[in-house]
Order: sequence, then C-alpha cells, then structure tokens
Amino acid sequence: MLLDAGRRIASDGDKRTTLAAGLDRFPRDPQVLEAMLQAAGTIASDGDRASLLRRTAHRDVLRDGRVRDAFFHAVERIASDGDKSSVLMAAMRADQGAAVAAGALRTARTIASDGDKARVLTSTPPAALRDAQVRTSFTAAMRTIASDGDRSRVATWLARSLP
Repeated sequence: MLLDAGRRIASDGDKRTTLAAGLDRFPRDPQVLEAMLQAAGTIASDGDRASLLRRTAHRDVLRDGRVRDAFFHAVERIASDGDKSSVLMAAMRADQGAAVAAGALRTARTIASDGDKARVLTSTPPAALRDAQVRTSFTAAMRTIASDGDRSRVATWLARSLP
C-alpha cells in the first residue's frame, strides 16, 4: 500500500518522503526495497531522488543483488553529475562489499564531469581494490577521465591506496 502510494504521488518531495517512510518501515525486505528503488526511479527531481538514494546507501541493504541492481539503475537516471556522484560516494562510504564498489565504479563512468568522477573513484574503499572486478571497474572508469589533472590525482591516490 505504501509503495503503491509512492508510485502514484505526483509531487517529487512527497514521493521521496513516502518512499523514505517505506525504507524505515521495511528496512530489510529485499522485495520491498527493490520495488521502492524502482519507484524512486520515477522521481523527476535529481535532488529528491539523490536524497532518497543516499539515505538508502547508508543502510546495509545493497548486498542483495536485486536491491543493488535497482539502486544503481535509479542512480544512472540522475542527470546531475553532482547529485549522482554524491550518491555513489555514499554507497562507497557504506562499504558494503566489492559488488557495491564495482557497481558504483561502473556507474561513475556515466558522470560527465571529470572532477565529480575523480571524487567517486578516490572514495573507493582501499580494501575493495583487492577484488579483481573492482580493479577492472576502477581502471575502466579512470580511463574515461579526460582531464590530465584529475586523472593524475586519481592515479596518485590509487598508488597510495593499493593494499
């Protein structure tokens, strides 16, 4: 009922508030979380969508593959590089495992701003770099940075952070 209401509400702010209530009410139900994140993808406001997704990222819920896929699908639909990078950095800070870090790095490739992309890359938990999938996603995202300064900053960070 709560998720159905979240899908039908026209106001982005009200939709975010309703879906956040669903997150609080059903914090560990993968089916509800997946549906909530799918509904979050219908929020037109990048700021409201990012706010809900940052709140979701701080929960230990992204280890579930379906929830993680719905989360990153909703993140990919954020047009604002600043909002998108803030959500991806929140997911990195939550440190929910290599699959989440790899997903954040894959999604970072869709960020046009080299500075925002570099901030996401340098928020990768250093321990996650032990994972081959994370290293591959990191390298692929780093190759999309056109700015020499930002690429150099990321490469320097990487050299200092490798386990």
